[in-house]
Amino acid sequence: MQKAMPASVGMWAGAFAESLLDDLQILKTAYELNDQSPLGSGAEYGVPLPLDRKLTAQLLGFKKIQNNSLYCQNSWGKIEVNVVNALISILATVNRFASDCMLFTTAEFGFFTASDKVTTGSSIMPQKKNVDLAELIRSKVHLLVGNYVSLLGVSTNLVSGYNRDLQDSKKLLIDSLNTTYQVIGATQLLLTYITPQKNKLATAMTKELFATHLAIDQVQKGIPFRDAYKQVAANLSAVPEPDETTIATLLSKSNHAGGTGNLQLDKAKRLLTRIRRYWQQEQNAWLRVTANLLTQIN
Repeated sequence: MQKAMPASVGMWAGAFAESLLDDLQILKTAYELNDQSPLGSGAEYGVPLPLDRKLTAQLLGFKKIQNNSLYCQNSWGKIEVNVVNALISILATVNRFASDCMLFTTAEFGFFTASDKVTTGSSIMPQKKNVDLAELIRSKVHLLVGNYVSLLGVSTNLVSGYNRDLQDSKKLLIDSLNTTYQVIGATQLLLTYITPQKNKLATAMTKELFATHLAIDQVQKGIPFRDAYKQVAANLSAVPEPDETTIATLLSKSNHAGGTGNLQLDKAKRLLTRIRRYWQQEQNAWLRVTANLLTQIN
């Protein structure tokens, strides 16, 4: 929690963007695991009928069949656990974002201000404004962890085949999906109503943050880093006080991939575009399948 090195709002926000992109990959894996049809497996041991399970899966919009009839039952609970795990990954990212928002909007930091639309007052202190939305967002990952543990508990220590214990898995899964959906909406609202405070952020850029830069400058002159580190540490008062132009220049020097001077946000945007395209295609395919089924019913 001590001051370390300078960063930027772009680096901070970009870190969450990349985390969510990873979360979407995990969600895609869980989605694909779930996208297989158990229909036609019978009561877990198959049936003596010439069923075309692949055709049924195709008509219902599944990518493939779940092949082994017994595994169709044994996987019940396992797949739900993986789906909730993917949702936990998303909410863990959101949890950290909410925690940062709560810290950075305090009077002690003041890096961001929060609109009255996402704050509430105190029951006794007239001056106090709480970023309640962030607190409520932050708590939800723990509820899903509880659902995950319950799902795992319900779906283990079972013999192969059908077990009615797994009836209890549905409530946990549906609750996790609903909670995640609500949290995503709340997080979008929080993001909309926080504003960075440039003056406060600039004031926080005190000179000791740039001590490492001074040591690196010495290294570039041929001094071993250990010696440069000791020299700067022994004379921190020699670190110059940076102005706005100097801060921008020093931040731009970290121009390696992912540094403050080269965040590569365009790369993240391109990946997000591909991910959005994938989910849009999946949604369109599902809508076509349901439309065809409804047509046949009518």
